Amino acid sequence: MEIQEDIVIVGAGLAGLTTSLGLHRLGLRSLVLESSENLRITGFAIGLWTNAWRALDAVGVGDSLRQHSLQLQGFRVATTVSDLPTETSLDLKRLKSFAEALEVIPYTLVENEDEPLNSYFFFLFLLTSTPMEIKEDIVIVGAGIAGLTTSLGLYRLGLRSLVLESSDSLRTAGFALELWTNAWKALDAVGVGDSLRQCHTHIQGSQVASNVSGLPTAEISFKTIGKQDPEIRCVRRKVLLESLEKELPLGSIRYSSKVVSIEESRYFKLVHLADGFVIRTKVLIGCDGVNSVVANWLGLQKPVCAGRSSIRGFAEFLDDHGFEPKLYMYFGGGVRYGLRPCDEKSLYWFLSFTPSIEGKNDIIENPARMKQFVLSKLGKVPQQVEDVVEKTELDNIICSQQKLRWPWRIILGDIVKGNVCVAGDALHPMTPEIGQGGCAALEDGIVLARCLADAFLTAAPGRKTREDMDEEEYRRIKMGLEKFAKERRWRSCKIITTSYVMGWIQQSKGWLISFLREKVLSRLMARSAWKIADYDCGKLKIS
Repeated sequence: MEIQEDIVIVGAGLAGLTTSLGLHRLGLRSLVLESSENLRITGFAIGLWTNAWRALDAVGVGDSLRQHSLQLQGFRVATTVSDLPTETSLDLKRLKSFAEALEVIPYTLVENEDEPLNSYFFFLFLLTSTPMEIKEDIVIVGAGIAGLTTSLGLYRLGLRSLVLESSDSLRTAGFALELWTNAWKALDAVGVGDSLRQCHTHIQGSQVASNVSGLPTAEISFKTIGKQDPEIRCVRRKVLLESLEKELPLGSIRYSSKVVSIEESRYFKLVHLADGFVIRTKVLIGCDGVNSVVANWLGLQKPVCAGRSSIRGFAEFLDDHGFEPKLYMYFGGGVRYGLRPCDEKSLYWFLSFTPSIEGKNDIIENPARMKQFVLSKLGKVPQQVEDVVEKTELDNIICSQQKLRWPWRIILGDIVKGNVCVAGDALHPMTPEIGQGGCAALEDGIVLARCLADAFLTAAPGRKTREDMDEEEYRRIKMGLEKFAKERRWRSCKIITTSYVMGWIQQSKGWLISFLREKVLSRLMARSAWKIADYDCGKLKIS
């Protein structure tokens, strides 16, 4: 009657069966003793959180359970006692402090009528039950144009990423931006180009005039430039960002997630957030703008002021605004004024001027003063153009300094270090004269997604230890990011330089440069802008 076993486990519950299966996966046999005649399944269902799913993945049953278990997105607590709030609800996808760490099987909360569940203590339970460290393969800091394009490009190639955004929603400051042919090729690569084309006017040419003399200096049809017609549209920033966001899987963006520090941990980076969470990641991408935390960690020199400032506005009309689909430009007196139709009922405009208005907070912080300042600088422009500024709501006017990173800082600096890189304005902040800031950010996203997909999806076969696998993956990631840097470094420098020089020409006050600008340089500048835009960042495919 005696049986000999190396390992005996008493109880065929969760702990017993998991222990036995774990031993089996490691090549060891065990005997589980259960007092009942079959499995005990009282209780119906349980909540399984992230830590439990990691354990289930370790024994190889996680995926099969996920197929028929719903991932909960929030909770709702109600009380039957009249003197307490009748209902408390929380969307876990909005509470970004811990929602991304949550994965649970549906379960029921049973409330005792005499002792109603206090939603405050339940909230604390949720908060304290969530691990403070989250693991993600790819983390992107900044849900701007570059960040969302990179994330969507990776998703199209079968890779998940997590985008960290410090704001509580998408940032849409700036109203609108020009997107040239190179940008539309990038948007087509991620599959959102056609939807954006449907709601934005195709620009057919440009009209340039002097705001000193009031006389036109150049009228250009884009059909006469280059081998094919350039595609230029002025796109509302909000529409662009929302179009990229809605194509991403739910939970791809973690809002209210400010990065406070970055720490190295062998082949990983630990991203510390202001809410106390830490994200362990294999790749860290900084798309967090001109004041980039990631660029600062890389040691890149901060962007400098270009000595010019811009006031931008967005005017909306009840009826057709009456402007042809052209880029309208007015130069002279040290200013550059531009007008861009977005569609039949909205116009984007800007005034770029010198010297910088740094320190003049009475203008920067007062939209009414900004509007009057713009009107005073317009000079001899058609009344129809002046009326656009007059009709612009004060909430739709903003002012900012123009900043750039000197090209030699990009050539000599570290835009990539190991498994960390920067893209978009975090890489190449530039002045706006040729309308390529957003276009270059879209290019970055496509190239970066392609380089990272090559790194993640081309693992070498063979059995290896976890340490060897991490080391090899780190090496592939490093090579992929260096490939990205090689492709984008000189392209970024070219765009920054062209834009800055054209801005200097457009806004100079000297009589000689003014004469050349009006008689010779207008058409030349248009061709230079087109040469920059005549670029294809390529498709989303693995090499």
